Amino acid sequence: MQKAVSRLFSQIDLTQKAAKLYLYILSNSPVSETQLRNHFHDTKFNLYIQQLISIPLITFDLDKNRNTIYYALKPDTALKAISDQRLWSRSTSTDPPKTPRNKDSEQFVAMCDEVGHKLLAQYKRRSAIGINSIRIARNSSQLATFLCETISIATSEIFAVSYPPLLPKIALIWNELQMKIQAGIRYKRIVDLWEMYYHGYEIKRRDVMEAGVELCIIEREKINSKFYIIDDNHLILFNPDMSRPRGFILEGQVIKNKALSKKFREDFNELFLDSFPATIVLDYMAFIRDDLLKRAMKVLDDTGVTWLKTLIDYGNFAEWPELPQTKKDIIVEIALKNNLVREDPDFKMGVSPNYSWVLDDIKEYQKATQMSN
Repeated sequence: MQKAVSRLFSQIDLTQKAAKLYLYILSNSPVSETQLRNHFHDTKFNLYIQQLISIPLITFDLDKNRNTIYYALKPDTALKAISDQRLWSRSTSTDPPKTPRNKDSEQFVAMCDEVGHKLLAQYKRRSAIGINSIRIARNSSQLATFLCETISIATSEIFAVSYPPLLPKIALIWNELQMKIQAGIRYKRIVDLWEMYYHGYEIKRRDVMEAGVELCIIEREKINSKFYIIDDNHLILFNPDMSRPRGFILEGQVIKNKALSKKFREDFNELFLDSFPATIVLDYMAFIRDDLLKRAMKVLDDTGVTWLKTLIDYGNFAEWPELPQTKKDIIVEIALKNNLVREDPDFKMGVSPNYSWVLDDIKEYQKATQMSN
């Protein structure tokens, strides 16, 4: 097995020694830092640990004596997230989720899948809660892995209320959620409009119409807490950002407490009653999308229109086609001049579709649609 892991690690720029360290953690989780250092006498120990955490294949916690311990994430989920992330990061497709795979990428995906499932035999599930009923995430990466581990123990329902900033390691979290939804576990999520255009029309449509996410939209100012509830038993609560009203930072707590989970479930139910089904918002997004593309056809060439469609459909996951930088600059300049896009530092391209709508616009659109029918 070490040869297979070493071969895979070489594909993601990790050494054979890092593979050996990972397999030891996988088989002995949870393992203390003292135990690891006694077992691995290597000057690059800290480097290997940080690499395994950042990928991520492992995460860390504190035991009851406040000593650092390490444990492996579920290997099939973690390695699938790595393969998905590589495909997306190297994509130049106008439809990133359906990126054509060449022979090398197919082999990498197959290798991740094969190794991930084989490693399950050595995997020991380690709850993020541990011995105590609460765990504190010290950074966004740790909170993301705590969340993923807690989702992995869900047996009936998952509820979420969220708005930006979003956690890193989206592929890791989404893969675990998909597995749960496919197993018949209900996933209900309430977000603000920002997430709709940040992720893009097509991605949110797939979430709702194909993946089975029960998604609802609400005004941001009505969200006072950002959280996940797992089986009405575990609560993942994001810490508030004291520097701005109703803001949240990417740190938080995982709490095992039925009473507290019930209280936040009541908050979720109130928000749910005041929210809009994402299907209605998607209808309106399709209407605005068509209008933007019709306007774009008057001022952009085919390449520019295709780019704008990609930006609308895949939001911050959109990738440029293979074009000279000068051509990209010209397309963006024309799109900005004609109010098709706007400058947006939250998007990696520096611009986002020029939506100017709010939920009141959607309400009016819904009324008009109902009257015409």
